[in-house]
Amino acid sequence: MQNIPKVRKHGNGYIILAPTEAAKSANTIKAQRGTKPKSLCKTSEQVRKEAENAAQKDGRPNPDRFTLLGFNELQVGQYQGQTFHWLAESDISYAAYLVNQMELEGGNTGDNFMNHNKQQLKVKKSFISL
Repeated sequence: MQNIPKVRKHGNGYIILAPTEAAKSANTIKAQRGTKPKSLCKTSEQVRKEAENAAQKDGRPNPDRFTLLGFNELQVGQYQGQTFHWLAESDISYAAYLVNQMELEGGNTGDNFMNHNKQQLKVKKSFISL
């Protein structure tokens, strides 16, 4: 996994907003299981530890903050369980939608696991250069 997600672009340089085949497949699986979430949200500590373990398995024993955020798993939504990095590469339009929804919520930073995960996604977004 590279630090910067590979953003797919058309020949004219415009970003391809359509989801990849992998993202479409993930949506099909979600549709089959219905609206019930795959699992409950993990604690921010669990997400961090799992991200550190995944980074080490990927050959990054001392990842920087940006790289570590790429390994964070989404805790809610249609791509629950996928990493932030995967989302940026596979369905950039949904990533933009999530960030926009968070901004519309007015920065709700309540002390729960889902809100912490949302804030981490906003931080990751700020590092992605298109």
